[in-house]
Amino acid sequence: MFFLTEDDIRARCPQAGSTLTLSPGERLTPSAAEYAAGLRITVQPCGEEGCRARPGVAGQTAAQSCAMTWLDEKTRVPKTHANIVLRGKLDSLLATATLAQTQFDPKDRLPSLLKECLGDVAAWIMQILAAEVSGEEPQIKGMGGLDVEALHTVSREPSRYIGMEHCMADASLGGNVALVNWLRALTREVEVEAIRLLPAQSGICHALNRLSSALYVLMLLTIAAQKGRDVALRS
Repeated sequence: MFFLTEDDIRARCPQAGSTLTLSPGERLTPSAAEYAAGLRITVQPCGEEGCRARPGVAGQTAAQSCAMTWLDEKTRVPKTHANIVLRGKLDSLLATATLAQTQFDPKDRLPSLLKECLGDVAAWIMQILAAEVSGEEPQIKGMGGLDVEALHTVSREPSRYIGMEHCMADASLGGNVALVNWLRALTREVEVEAIRLLPAQSGICHALNRLSSALYVLMLLTIAAQKGRDVALRS
């Protein structure tokens, strides 16, 4: 599956009111779908029985159009819809992960593994977001070479696996630890919201739960690295 962005739509449909025909396997990101709707771009998904035009927004007032968005290629829903609310929170979580990548260890004094783990975290969130849009189960590779369940095990017994005791982040541990802990806390918030809004989507809720565990492990590894200790991940 290939997700089209706003830039892709601009390149293929430079004028408002035009038509975008999707190729098999193409989907729109949430922001791209909203962008297309705002410009009255008709999206034609290509299904097994041929391409069928998606309902347009002709006749709607600007206020009505702004209050609605695309749930998928065929369904337009209010922006207060549970799935749209969750997508927004996942989008914010991904933005936070990206910001953390740009701000973490700016002078490259810590082992490169830690930044690589942050890259894995961003990919983890992107997979959850893609799963919410597609309705499929998220396919998570893990972090730092360990799979999802191994990371959860490490988070429960950090002294055994990484030689670190359980601890809470505070200002004395510095900005790197604060960034990772901030991302962990936001992940927990999104997890709770996912459980509240979409209790049936256990795959997404499970992926978010395990992500918070992985980020706790990353926080402990960051503390260890700052103390000059080994940060090798092992299960």
